[in-house]
Amino acid sequence: MQPASLARVHNAVRSVFSSRPRAVSFALSAGLLLPACGSGVGSGPLLATSAWRSGVLRPAISATYPYGDDLRDLMGPTTRRRVDSVGAGTDHFMIPSFQLPVEDQLDAGSCLYMAGTGILEWLINEKKAITSPQINGVTDLSERYLLTLASRISLQNNFTDVVYLFQDAGAYVLDPDLRFAKQDGSTMVNWTPVDEQALPRHTDLPAFGRKVLFTSNGDSHANGVMNDDDLATIKSALRSYASPVLFVFHPPTVNWWHADIIVGYDDAKQVFYTRDSAFGAKRADLPLYGYGTATTADDDSYLGIYELSYAGAKAWGNHASVYYLED
Repeated sequence: MQPASLARVHNAVRSVFSSRPRAVSFALSAGLLLPACGSGVGSGPLLATSAWRSGVLRPAISATYPYGDDLRDLMGPTTRRRVDSVGAGTDHFMIPSFQLPVEDQLDAGSCLYMAGTGILEWLINEKKAITSPQINGVTDLSERYLLTLASRISLQNNFTDVVYLFQDAGAYVLDPDLRFAKQDGSTMVNWTPVDEQALPRHTDLPAFGRKVLFTSNGDSHANGVMNDDDLATIKSALRSYASPVLFVFHPPTVNWWHADIIVGYDDAKQVFYTRDSAFGAKRADLPLYGYGTATTADDDSYLGIYELSYAGAKAWGNHASVYYLED
């Protein structure tokens, strides 16, 4: 790709980010740039370029809100679960802070499974009333384990159902017992299935439900299919369920699709707040994440929140699902 083309891709990305039958599978063409996530179950993602890994082509972030006290400050008054209405005159909302930060997926193209793992972490923390979950703690789950589950379990729609992989397996694994790995500078090794039976598995899964808010029926490359009413539905779900929304989108100017977790919104700024494993701002307030290599030189920052504009969400979005604890 020539420099002029790179600039057009960069500008297109930047403009938006700043202001159960068979599993779905995609076979992507070789040589595509910027694969934030580029695969379904059964097809490996593309290797990212050095420009992607170095951050040259990552979008500019207009503001960041790391998890912790700042996140709780944005929440506003506590809202009970599954209330009957959104509430008039409310222009911003953040779900309760049961969320852990996430390590950088780098070139793995594993966003859907980073998000799915993050949602289960959130649900476990809510169930156990852990309002300040700790990295490497008892609810810090292994994303690589979910990738292993995806290699053998089929879902009707990966992009709405991914968290059900844990339910089908009946267990989760903690991150300290199975790190998101790096090998020769790449995180693609995480797509290699591991021996599940050799891992200390935990079976205290919370009972959870999922409501599909919008779907393009497994087409993660769809765009231009959402409207303002769909955005209102997402905002209403955030408030009424007070729970995270799994969101999948595809920018029309690039060949990758991406998934993250919507945790709040601000009408005044016209943005959704999202926890993201590729575009989130680096968390300088936390220790570096260790990718399980022999040298700390491979360690990297955890990632926080970025703002996705309403305009970008509407133009790019193709799946949205809210996950919540069952009573």
